[in-house]
Amino acid sequence: FDADRPWRKNLPATRFGMAALVAGPTLVTTAQNIMHATLVEAEKFGRTPRTPARVVHVDWELNLALLQVDDPEFFADLRPLELAASTPNSGTVQSARWLNQQIEVSECRVKRLQVGEARFSRLRHTYLLAQTDLSGGGWAEPVLQGDQLIGLATAQDGQTAWVVPVEMLRAFLQQARDPASGKGFPVLRLYWQWNHDPALSAFLGQEGEPQGGVLRSIPWGSTGHGVLQPRDILLSLDGHLIDSSGYYQHPRHGRLEFTNIVVEGHQVGDVVPATVLRAGQVVELELTLRPYPMDLDLILVRRVEEPPPYVIAGGLVFLELDGDYLLSWGPEWAEKAPAQLVSLYYTSEGEQTPTRRRIILLSQVLPAPYNLGYQGLRDLPVRSINGRPIDSLPGVVEALQHPQDGFHTVDFWPNEERIEAVLDAATLDEATAEILVDYQIPAAMRLPKRPLPEL
Repeated sequence: FDADRPWRKNLPATRFGMAALVAGPTLVTTAQNIMHATLVEAEKFGRTPRTPARVVHVDWELNLALLQVDDPEFFADLRPLELAASTPNSGTVQSARWLNQQIEVSECRVKRLQVGEARFSRLRHTYLLAQTDLSGGGWAEPVLQGDQLIGLATAQDGQTAWVVPVEMLRAFLQQARDPASGKGFPVLRLYWQWNHDPALSAFLGQEGEPQGGVLRSIPWGSTGHGVLQPRDILLSLDGHLIDSSGYYQHPRHGRLEFTNIVVEGHQVGDVVPATVLRAGQVVELELTLRPYPMDLDLILVRRVEEPPPYVIAGGLVFLELDGDYLLSWGPEWAEKAPAQLVSLYYTSEGEQTPTRRRIILLSQVLPAPYNLGYQGLRDLPVRSINGRPIDSLPGVVEALQHPQDGFHTVDFWPNEERIEAVLDAATLDEATAEILVDYQIPAAMRLPKRPLPEL
């Protein structure tokens, strides 16, 4: 869908990606390869015709997907890859892909393992970083050591491939094949900072050299919410000491960011011990590990499983602020999008609360005689409609049922454009119907399919 005009779709395009055959037989690829797909086909050895394939399992949090090909002949001359026992720390590996009817294999040098955030979620886990000769990679190229699969490349920055390691791949396959265990992955969703400043650590009651990470906030619904507190210094987690840069000593991979502790070797529902320094006192706590669905964020990273919702009233177009909308300014959106929206994303994206569920924008005004004087308004966060606070699109619809003295008033958060817009309530529905016809828009609204998560 077009993020700026969500009632219409963009022109269709073709996307090519790799997949690896694993036991099943099943093809494993990245979720980004099949996002918004209307037709999925598989080919082998670069040959045509292609064979229809279907998606049987997707984990958007981890950015992995499983495909099935129903034609048994497709697998007749293929052998599933064996999963490696573990991810290597050093040495060379191989990356493979099809390009121009040829298989292209590149020697890759293992650089290190590093904790990073998944593309569509707040899940932070280890990635294998490998120096590759392939250009334009990151489309699920299998990474091999000998004839064993050690991961899939999900992104590439220059010549550095970011590879989902085999440990995460194995856990994904286990959850896909055992739906009863498919609870997702634990996520330690925290805002924290380094503890490098001796004055800060002394202010928080820590004696001696600074240790541990300083917690700034714990979002609603996350692991640790209701247990951890802002200004806690997290000293250890699951028995691992945390240094002042937020790292712990992994037994195989060296120093890694502490958020990885809850992912590796743990499942949702596990209880892990934590030690914090709180107001100068050492406190022992227990954390119940939880997933962190994308819907828990105030501003969604991406909208992957449903079309974008919207409401049109009198030509005023109301949207939810999300990552897809910001990406409508292109890859450099952080420099090109309105500063207020960029600031909201970077400072408030994880601050959903029971009274603040979404940020609603007046994204644009479709010019018509009814909305004369407001045609230039764009990208204004809405504070209230008819005196009712707005934090969801259903809330917009509900507020428009309660005009005040024959008018609808739309109040905006502080901005340099306009304080409020005032519309005639008696002719709103008639004007909306005319605008839909004039602009060939199929419906005045599309509300979210899924309810907001319980907090």
